[in-house]
Amino acid sequence: MPRPTLTALAVTLALSTPAFALPTLEKATAGGVSFLKPAGWSVRVEQGPATAIHIEERAGAADSPSVMLMSMPLQQGPQTPALFAAQMVQTVMATPKQEAQQAAPGGGLQVWSGTIGGIPAKLAIVHQALPAQGVGLLGAFAAPTARFDQLGGVELLTRITGSLGAAAVAQPSPAQPAAVAGALTVPPPYAGTSMPVVHYLTEKLESLTPAQIAAGLRQLNDTERLTLGIYGAYANLLHAMGCQADPTLLLVTQSARQTCAQTLQQWAQTIQFVGQAEAPRQAATERGQLRVAARCTSGQLDPASCGTYQRTLSDLNAQSHDTMIRMIRNLGGNTCTVGEAGCVPY
Repeated sequence: MPRPTLTALAVTLALSTPAFALPTLEKATAGGVSFLKPAGWSVRVEQGPATAIHIEERAGAADSPSVMLMSMPLQQGPQTPALFAAQMVQTVMATPKQEAQQAAPGGGLQVWSGTIGGIPAKLAIVHQALPAQGVGLLGAFAAPTARFDQLGGVELLTRITGSLGAAAVAQPSPAQPAAVAGALTVPPPYAGTSMPVVHYLTEKLESLTPAQIAAGLRQLNDTERLTLGIYGAYANLLHAMGCQADPTLLLVTQSARQTCAQTLQQWAQTIQFVGQAEAPRQAATERGQLRVAARCTSGQLDPASCGTYQRTLSDLNAQSHDTMIRMIRNLGGNTCTVGEAGCVPY
């Protein structure tokens, strides 16, 4: 994650912030990035089309102050981070009211007030596009209104974003795809399976760089392309992560050839329909199914456990299919509800 240059934006806004005691900051590293965070706050990395680092005072608590750091490919051009910022405000905050705004070349800073999960809160967002590196950055700090000011508000956010260190693997620009054109070496026991790349990516996803994921997607075999065509949400997740290293990367399955822009657009539409928190759930579910398959195929799980899992998965898939068919049949204006006693079976 490249270093942002937006710290200076905070000066004017910070001068107007009520008195505060900035929490003690400590060094942390996550997702190949070094940064400062409030001492004692937890850190969680979320892989997705836009890789995010979540820093929380009390993980999972509805009223916990939290900071999010995000990087994304500039699939919508230099305005991509600003579009992400606008989408975040509309998704996270009810009845948002802009309290302050400050622009700068390539980026800007905003402060909003409203409610988050029914709790009166403030949200500060700083964003910047780095066209030379092909990526955009976004930082956000949200907290209940009184705590927002007590913790430093904009000053806390810009202190954290200003501390970002270089990623373990530099992000290349769109004009330099050759930097990530190497092959992915798949080690045993995955190398001997029918889907070596998919199994390896699925098991080791958190430890792989975007460049390694991109390299893997370029060397899929026919079985892997067919599988990713079925597990579409997980395929989009892998593709979006690979696109952070190579914006020209195509996702090629048995059913489609998909550009990075198309994948990012699909992800944005998913968030619009189901919400920011729910969007990654299907991808995680599909990855979980493929992870068990990888362990069974590579011999890391015993045959009895694999047999139990396969039977359970088959039952769940049959129930899901049954429910879907009933819904479709009941859209036809039947005089009774298909599936209920006395109704003609479908």
